[in-house]
Amino acid sequence: MNLLFRRALLGIFLLFGSCAAGASWKEIPFPKPLPRAEAVLLAEASAEACDFQVDRMESDPSGGEIVTLWKERLAPFGKGHRLKLHVRLQPGEEGKVRGLEFYVERQVNESMEAPFAPRPEDWGNGGQDPGAEALFETHVATRLRSYFQGSWKGGEKPPKRSLFPDR
Repeated sequence: MNLLFRRALLGIFLLFGSCAAGASWKEIPFPKPLPRAEAVLLAEASAEACDFQVDRMESDPSGGEIVTLWKERLAPFGKGHRLKLHVRLQPGEEGKVRGLEFYVERQVNESMEAPFAPRPEDWGNGGQDPGAEALFETHVATRLRSYFQGSWKGGEKPPKRSLFPDR
């Protein structure tokens, strides 16, 4: 009886713990604040370089939010998945942006009946996709490096290491 109670309690904690966790946003601070229009272009170009298409209906660039359409990778035996990129601009002063936050949502196809034609109810939570997040971060860092290249003083070159030393 005691063992049954412990298992039930553990199940409840795991259920509520997984619901409350939510997305883990990754942050990319800019070396200097960028005008909002240029930050939106930077985020959208980086998303498109990762084969994401910006969802113009769900996105609100003036409000600082960019969301993409689902990018599907269908496969047999329930191995298919789809990815969606979420980006939030971090507002600074006077219409500038000081950085951005992002994460890549992953859903897996849980249906073995129709692996190449899944229905909306066939998709289940797959957490986040760290590989797609790293690729997006690399594209943003590359664009930031080239954007600020002209602002290096007297023959200096941009650092060869990442602009984000903690990553």
